[in-house]
Amino acid sequence: MLSRFRALARARLARIEARWSSLLRGDAEPEAESEMLRDAHTLKGDARLVNFDDVLLLCDKLEDLLMFASERRYLVSSQIDITVSMTLQFIGLLARKQAGMELAGIDLEGLASQVEEAMASAVKKERAGVTDPIARPLAARPATVERVCPDTRLRLAASATTAYLEHLNAFGASRRRLYALWSSLCREVASLEATPLAAVLERHVAGTRELASKLGKRAELRLDVADLRASAEVAEALDVALLHALRNAIDHGIEAAGARAAAGKPATGVIVAAARLVGDAIELRVEDDGQGLDPEEIRTKAVASGAMTSAEAARAGERQLCEVVFRTGFSTRAEATDVSGRGVGLHAVKKIVEGLGGSVALDGQVGRGVALNLRVPRASRQIEVHRVSLPRAPVPFALPTTWRLDAREGPDARLPGVPLLDPLRLLELSPDGQGEGRASSARHTIHTADQREAIALRVAELPDRRSAQRMCPTSESYPVEVVSIEGEEAILLRPDQLRRRPAEPGALHE
Repeated sequence: MLSRFRALARARLARIEARWSSLLRGDAEPEAESEMLRDAHTLKGDARLVNFDDVLLLCDKLEDLLMFASERRYLVSSQIDITVSMTLQFIGLLARKQAGMELAGIDLEGLASQVEEAMASAVKKERAGVTDPIARPLAARPATVERVCPDTRLRLAASATTAYLEHLNAFGASRRRLYALWSSLCREVASLEATPLAAVLERHVAGTRELASKLGKRAELRLDVADLRASAEVAEALDVALLHALRNAIDHGIEAAGARAAAGKPATGVIVAAARLVGDAIELRVEDDGQGLDPEEIRTKAVASGAMTSAEAARAGERQLCEVVFRTGFSTRAEATDVSGRGVGLHAVKKIVEGLGGSVALDGQVGRGVALNLRVPRASRQIEVHRVSLPRAPVPFALPTTWRLDAREGPDARLPGVPLLDPLRLLELSPDGQGEGRASSARHTIHTADQREAIALRVAELPDRRSAQRMCPTSESYPVEVVSIEGEEAILLRPDQLRRRPAEPGALHE
């Protein structure tokens, strides 16, 4: 858990720093602010799970700084910028130490006070009519480079593709052995893509008890995901979404033991997180037996925060009120704590799930708890391709539909200056001498183009658009991938990447 925390902390700190810089420069992407705040909030939640109280303290101060800058549309002084950068550096340092270890020379209270002083100084100057925002865009900071180990799955996928290409040139027993190797590697890649959800989410069982205890409550998480598996991307999204959902449930929903006893409930609150496979989607329901939603409180806060007008709040039904709580900055808390109250948690859940093409919904009743329902599609391997038939090719080829096609009559009808690509030569594939049904001569020239460049190919038949199944997905920077088109294996080309590979033995595998 500690190893995973440190790796995720490094990645999140790098993203926060990059987005902070872009927001100060004024060239940020539309979602940069919400993503930055979400990363900071998630980092704080992870720090609490592994009992890194010093990281938790600084993450809370970091959130204060980021919200302070957001309110001023990032027109802040260099003092605020330096304080943010210093806080990020200290968080990164503290995240690398062992839990509970003291680091000499680090004055956490002093740094926390410095954050407060920087914001107080800025407010004092604002009230005095003195403004000192950074008058010009900050010089771009060097991009933070994460040193990440090579992705095992993509390396295996590349090796599998190599085995498949070599089997096309082989004969007899060698051809069968290479195809068996390809099949075996495909299965291995598929197993790496599928992550057991239980292994990812079970960390929250202990975290739920600890967080409730720190808040003077008692709560337990019952996890029910059976042997359900998901792609790494979906598993990570559900992990972060569950983290935020639990924090909200424990802080806002689960009552203290005395209040639960008065309501006729067991002293220990129960949160059930159950996942199931429904069609081509994974559904995760997080349900607690706490005090539930208070519609009138939501109406009042919605009007006070500007999320609704008085008239809109008065006629809003349960569904509209539930949707309000997902808005960024919305919280029923009067004051923010180091657990919740900033209006980031549920907004983060919504953005994470919708970013994967999923949906999120909330329902609850006063005194009967709240249920958060997440639906995330399973990672699909279905893609659209242009199927092309190359002269004397041993198998069909395909092109991504991101490449526009311009077909011309005649094998030499290509535009001046457009390079001609010969995939068989570059991939070192022997011409087909076995399939007599396959066309053996070029009749057309097609020009493929994306936003950067154009490439010409000689084809036997005009391309047609088909649906394909990715059999062993390779990296977008890898020149080829094997796909299945209506049950027939085909080689998907990435023309720009293939063209950049030298036509030498073994060049594809380097």
